[in-house]
Amino acid sequence: MSLVNHGIALAYVPDFVAKSHNLIAINVVDYAYLNQEKIELVYKKSLASGWLAQISTYCKNIG
Repeated sequence: MSLVNHGIALAYVPDFVAKSHNLIAINVVDYAYLNQEKIELVYKKSLASGWLAQISTYCKNIG
């Protein structure tokens, strides 16, 4: 959330997270020509809980 709060990144988060951090929602109008997604996982390893570490390991194995 730090990167998002500092205007460095965008994030897709649940409504309750957006509200609790006073984030602004944007509407994506037309992505008809884009058929690929790129996902960046940004986290501080020393603070990562178990599930986040598991996702990171999984992504490294498939990527």
